[in-house]
Amino acid sequence: TSTIITEQQNLLYARKSSTESRSILFKSWLSQLSLISIFYLAILLLLLVLLLSRGEISKNDLFGHLPPATASSARMMAAVADANPHKNRQQKTIDSTDKSDECANAATAVGFCGRNVVSSGTIYEKKYGYSRAIRNGNVIHVSGTIAVGPNGSVVGKGNATEQAEYILNHKIPWALNQLGSSLKEVVRTRIYVTDRKYAIDVAQVHGIVFAQIRPANTLVLAQLIEEEYLVEIEAEAFIGSSSSPNQSLKMN
Repeated sequence: TSTIITEQQNLLYARKSSTESRSILFKSWLSQLSLISIFYLAILLLLLVLLLSRGEISKNDLFGHLPPATASSARMMAAVADANPHKNRQQKTIDSTDKSDECANAATAVGFCGRNVVSSGTIYEKKYGYSRAIRNGNVIHVSGTIAVGPNGSVVGKGNATEQAEYILNHKIPWALNQLGSSLKEVVRTRIYVTDRKYAIDVAQVHGIVFAQIRPANTLVLAQLIEEEYLVEIEAEAFIGSSSSPNQSLKMN
């Protein structure tokens, strides 16, 4: 009888030890799982902050799909990233395959498909993958502009002066206006003419338009893609710049 009781006690002790061992193993596994979860959650939040800082995703897109607790943590980390003056502010480059039909067919748009661009709606911009103008921060770049009207015909055919006037008084100001700027904030222009005989006339048009603005300028002789195009002009503007020089210095 004593032997049977002893064996039963040993069996109960073994079962108790086995249960305690399983409990310890489960707690250890649960602790490791928690650490792993925290580690991957931290990586996920860092990745989201990186995407936010690079402009790959917007805060509205991000926070609208996260649980409240995660969204709160992500917002805190995003605020830290926004406060970093050295973070990379590179804008997203838009691939034509990412554009919805609404974006691709839009005549103008600020923040269009994640990029501050303006399109005049010509088939060439969509076909060859460029914009009429693009804004990156406070800087606006206006593509080379020729005197082609909304109907696709050349304005001022055979007349370089009229083409320059149409470009500088209509097309470039329109593109700048769509992105929140104007001719007063232009800091550089580049002029391309197809013949030397047009240089003086076109330069005089430029001088009238920018008499009080005085941007940096280059005028060169170039062969344009169509014989009807006698002038092509690029422009760059800096939003917030002075509309006139504060001081005019002369070389000795």
